[in-house]
Amino acid sequence: MNWERKKFIFGAGLIALLILLSYWPALQAGFVWDDDSYVTKNQTLRTVQGLKEIWAQPRSTPQYYPLTFTTFWVQYHLWKLNPLGYHFVNIVFHIFNAILIWVLLKKLRIISAFLVSLLFALHPVCVESVAWITELKNVQAFFFYLLAMTFYFRFNPIENDVKDAKQWRYYGFSMFFYLCALLSKSVTCSLPVAILIIEWWKCKENNRRTWLLLLPFFAFGVGMGLMTAGLERNHVGADWDFNFIERCLIAGHAILFYAVKVLLPFNLTFIYPRWEISVAKISLFIYPAIVVFLFTLFWMKRKVWGRGVFAAALFFIVTLFPALGFIDIYPMKFSFVADHFQYMAIVGMLILFAEGARKRYVRYFLFSPINRNRVVACILFVFIVTTFQQTQIYKDEEALYLNTIYRNPSCKMCYLNLDTVYKKQNRIDELRERYLFAIENIPNFYEAYYNLGAVYLMQNNPKRAASYYQQILMAGVEYPLIYFNLAMAYEQREEFHEAVQLFKKHIQLNPQDVRGYQKLGSCFARMNLFNQAVSYYQKAKMLSPQDGQIWYNLGVLYLKKEMYPEAVEHNRQAIYFNPGFTEAYYNLGFAYEKIGQKQRALELYRKALELDPESKKALQQIQRIKQDIEPEEL
Repeated sequence: MNWERKKFIFGAGLIALLILLSYWPALQAGFVWDDDSYVTKNQTLRTVQGLKEIWAQPRSTPQYYPLTFTTFWVQYHLWKLNPLGYHFVNIVFHIFNAILIWVLLKKLRIISAFLVSLLFALHPVCVESVAWITELKNVQAFFFYLLAMTFYFRFNPIENDVKDAKQWRYYGFSMFFYLCALLSKSVTCSLPVAILIIEWWKCKENNRRTWLLLLPFFAFGVGMGLMTAGLERNHVGADWDFNFIERCLIAGHAILFYAVKVLLPFNLTFIYPRWEISVAKISLFIYPAIVVFLFTLFWMKRKVWGRGVFAAALFFIVTLFPALGFIDIYPMKFSFVADHFQYMAIVGMLILFAEGARKRYVRYFLFSPINRNRVVACILFVFIVTTFQQTQIYKDEEALYLNTIYRNPSCKMCYLNLDTVYKKQNRIDELRERYLFAIENIPNFYEAYYNLGAVYLMQNNPKRAASYYQQILMAGVEYPLIYFNLAMAYEQREEFHEAVQLFKKHIQLNPQDVRGYQKLGSCFARMNLFNQAVSYYQKAKMLSPQDGQIWYNLGVLYLKKEMYPEAVEHNRQAIYFNPGFTEAYYNLGFAYEKIGQKQRALELYRKALELDPESKKALQQIQRIKQDIEPEEL
């Protein structure tokens, strides 16, 4: 084994070891946001037919990334819903990506290749892509992207490399892996542009042959990109009212944001605050102005600093382009930036920083290799610690949302998602406190008012619930169930007249909602207005004829109206649709008793007691009837 091979094995082993150390908390983590639609509740992963749908039906999965979902399909059949396996696969892909970056940059004659690969491997910004199961699409797509680029430069070497006699097969491999990358995540469509940038950097010009070789890459990339963009808009309804100038403001701000996070990866969060964009804010023009200035500077200084500075920065922006605001994508509903958006692009900025720092040390500060190594070791140590800590926030949904709220108190989505988490765990008091905190920190957060009202209803505090619903209506904001919920609050307070008016308003807006008619029936019944109650329950029955509860409620009303044949009919139907309905058996027995069929009534009371052995009233009725019926009838 030669020295170069030993160095490679040692370097690859070191990368793998440091990544495993940094991402160890991920192996104890569970599923978080979006993992349900991608894995835990994704029915296409369950069967062979589902695998066919993954490829043949673009809308069968949240995004049309069939190779990514095929990997999920395989994982599901290996370890079902054990999150350990899914996290381990993401980490393994990240290890391979870091090693491939080292191999590729060495081939491109970049002196700091190993340092860049280490920085990438341990950089905290990458945590979101590695520790989040849903972002398998990111780490897998970049794996194939790097393979495609590696094989391309083996087919078409840079500078004075000797070409392999079997070079065309490497072109085929490159095309194959590029297609795999596109089918994992279409953001990899920037690969041919990245190749052109690198060839311009290393070869000084892009000749006609290069353009012809990359033409199929462009065709596949543009096609897949357009398809994904169309599905993204139609599937999730992402539509943003920003003109071109406003999108340029977003892009300028985002580019500098990402660059700063690469250099200073602190205060990272799952969802960053969403900027207010307006051409009226002159200060926002500073961001694109700085970007233009820097690129102009890099271009003008290319003969002094070398083309690499401009090329690395251009690669960074080109790879980021799909996430710069010019294309409507769903996550921008919450924030214009996200750490996982720059998982691939970060390599360009790391090259820029690593090479720039190396040359600056050599030319100006004359640091010794020992001092430089100490600085690098300190940086890597900080990265390991920060990455380890950042990975811990992906432990579960609650940890992720609470950390995000800590970093970004205005994140509405996290409060709303905590609603589901806390309700599943019956932690209603904590949920109430979270919403109270939210409405103090987020102006006009009416979703929180709405949900807080529901929380107070659950806690039997209808007065507080009503106050929050009324604030929503006073603001002119309407929700589909706002009148229904407010009516529920009045019903709990036994203010039935107000409740009736609000339930009527609800069914005017939602004429097919059977619950509104049921509630009106209930309110009128509690007001002893039985005819009106029957009328609304009959309307509810027309909308939901197989609902045993509605038949039962009508049966109760007919008993109160002493219409016993109708009571018999409706309680029998209630039992037909719900054979275990204890109260329906009891009421049916009572109705039969009233029409003189005591033997039949006795049988039904016994059935009610069988279903509910604790039913004292059923037992009392049985004992009473036994005393009334002649012994021979028994």
